[in-house]
Amino acid sequence: NSSYLYAVWTATVPAGTTISNYEYAVGTGNSQQQITGIIGWTTWYVVMIGQTPGYVTVVTNPVTGQSLSLEDGRTYYMGVRAKSIVGIYSDMMVTNGITIDISTPVSGRPIDGGQYTSTTVMTFTWPGVDPVPTGGTESGISAYYVSIGTEANISVPVIIDTTTETTYTYYVGQQGKTNYARVRCIDVSGNISSNSAVSDGETVDMTV
Repeated sequence: NSSYLYAVWTATVPAGTTISNYEYAVGTGNSQQQITGIIGWTTWYVVMIGQTPGYVTVVTNPVTGQSLSLEDGRTYYMGVRAKSIVGIYSDMMVTNGITIDISTPVSGRPIDGGQYTSTTVMTFTWPGVDPVPTGGTESGISAYYVSIGTEANISVPVIIDTTTETTYTYYVGQQGKTNYARVRCIDVSGNISSNSAVSDGETVDMTV
């Protein structure tokens, strides 16, 4: 999601010490200098005595009051530190980073082995792309959903299956039947593509 960041943490509090509050910051790097690049250190979550966990959901920039607008393909980090009631800060702890991926992946049109096949086996291949913004990173395609049918619009698929490869072999073609395939894909972040164009069809012909 490009509109908010979320973090949760725990703290170990030495005997005789009380946490006054936590502070968080947001940046595009995990160093002391980079962690405040988007949002500087901001007071958050006044802690009751004996209550050590903390959490924060950041939806606005506390300085500008504007909603977060996180860039597709960029990795963001949240830094957290605790402050005691006497003003002593803990070491900064930083999340391992979360990459924003809101781009929809794309499945290309499946390609079959030709107009005819002399066996019941046919293989379809296709390209798959998870678009990457310039200088950014995307999560990558995690799976393809393959539909095969004997009508050009595949209104009633004879099989729907899942694969992590950009190829699929169908083993049970029937004599005289033309088989078509279409594909859609999902990336690691859960973005789902639309259906690809349908392949041009491959007909089983085992006559001598």
